[in-house]
Amino acid sequence: PAPAPPEDYGLPRALLENVVLRFGHDNPDAPEAELVAFLKETAKEWQALKARLAGLEAMDGRLANLRGAAESAIAAGEFAEADARLADAEEMQQAERTLAEVRKQAEVREARGMAALMGGDEAAAAAHFETAAGFFAPFDTDEGGRRLNGLTEALYRRGVAFGGEGLTQAIRLWESNLSRWTRDAAPQNWAMTQNNLAVALRNQAARTEGAAGAALLGRAVAAYEAALEVYTREAAPQDWAMTQNNLANALSDQAERTEAAAGAALLCRAVAAYEAALEVRTREAAPQGWAMTQNNLAFALLSQAARVEPEKAVPLLKKARRACDLAHEVRTRDAAPLDHATAQWTLGLVLEAIAEHGDRREALAAAKAAFETALGIFDAESNAPQYATCMEHLERIEGKLAGG
Repeated sequence: PAPAPPEDYGLPRALLENVVLRFGHDNPDAPEAELVAFLKETAKEWQALKARLAGLEAMDGRLANLRGAAESAIAAGEFAEADARLADAEEMQQAERTLAEVRKQAEVREARGMAALMGGDEAAAAAHFETAAGFFAPFDTDEGGRRLNGLTEALYRRGVAFGGEGLTQAIRLWESNLSRWTRDAAPQNWAMTQNNLAVALRNQAARTEGAAGAALLGRAVAAYEAALEVYTREAAPQDWAMTQNNLANALSDQAERTEAAAGAALLCRAVAAYEAALEVRTREAAPQGWAMTQNNLAFALLSQAARVEPEKAVPLLKKARRACDLAHEVRTRDAAPLDHATAQWTLGLVLEAIAEHGDRREALAAAKAAFETALGIFDAESNAPQYATCMEHLERIEGKLAGG
């Protein structure tokens, strides 16, 4: 092979040696002048290629690593490796070009879905949203999942506010999104979707009687428990505490539909989950969440007390009273009037139960004051269920006080 001349022509050493060897192999009898001309031409090609590669980086920052890898491979004379990295860059560019077109197509389909939702056809809306997400499958499943999640929230909100098929379709789409956001590929999004799914299932269960409603609650509990496989206390303490609180809510709902020992066991699990949440959801770190969980805990303890013997009920009711008092420290009337009314309602229920186990008139008088406070905040129209329940309890307590 022709020897390499003393100058490098601006070529990296490894590349220079590679092209000289290749030239010598292909042209064993060529004079040195021909080699020099070849190297000068190779140097021009190298500079032009470097400029083109730099252009790739300017077009899309994500190509920087592939461009650098290809340039390094060429500089080392590893042309097969360089071709592989440039093929990756080409595929990325093609995907980007196609992805831009997919986004436009998806936006049109999503608009069709929103129009269907506005027209009250939740099933058609969900079908359009799912189809739009499917457009991204060959290119960017994560983007498809994000977009579908946001649109599913619109279905969920409509279902909660106005009934219809919104909740049913939201449940279906969140279950569908678990195939896009798998636990292995996207654990945080998977856990978030499990939590969203569980919330929707619990809401749907509240609107569903009998075995069907119980089955929905069972699925909600399972989804919360799945989310906790990712939302661990160590890795995501606040998400863990939130999910523990939500799990306890679903368990409490299950207990209301479950008789005897099985229902009592569900309440024990609910209380344990609320208490676990409070280990992280402290007053200092999350005062509003802490107060809400204290209020929820009081309800669960009250339900527990109703299922046990009188001597076991009293300690549970004392704990419930303590949880109410703690919730009131944050849920003040000035800071959060509706939350304060809810806390007073809970306190009234606890005090009414305490009246059955001693200090009857004192506890009933305190319960009466709590319900009156709640009724002074709840509006008879906009808070009709809460207002009616508080009024029912107040009238019953007034009757008990009047009767001695």
